[in-house]
Amino acid sequence: MTLANLVPVDLSVPVAPEYPVWPGNPAMTVEGLRTLDEPPYCFNRVVSLDQHAGRHWDAPSHFVRDPAARGLPATEAVPLERLIAPACVLDATDLAGAAGPGESPILGRDRVLRWERERAVALVPREGAGGG
Repeated sequence: MTLANLVPVDLSVPVAPEYPVWPGNPAMTVEGLRTLDEPPYCFNRVVSLDQHAGRHWDAPSHFVRDPAARGLPATEAVPLERLIAPACVLDATDLAGAAGPGESPILGRDRVLRWERERAVALVPREGAGGG
């Protein structure tokens, strides 16, 4: 795979006080510190955010002792190339609000298979189709 023919898709979500947090942990807070209306004429805020707020791909390393000894690298130790992979986008905007706070709605196997049929592609190779 080369980067020349890839279209990057940003999967990040906005950081906001509504961001989900680990149960029992404090919510994110944003406090105004300076504005553009008075010296030193700069916009500045103080953000307080629990490290488990929102989503992060290295979650296992937050729940075991000595994660490196178990082969669970910290974020800064993972090469960028490991975070780049082929992907597709399925529109699930109709599911907005279908799950509880901090939860994702279930997309469902049938919906993924229908998406594949409509586009004549397979997201995951299946037995008998070159996959396992």
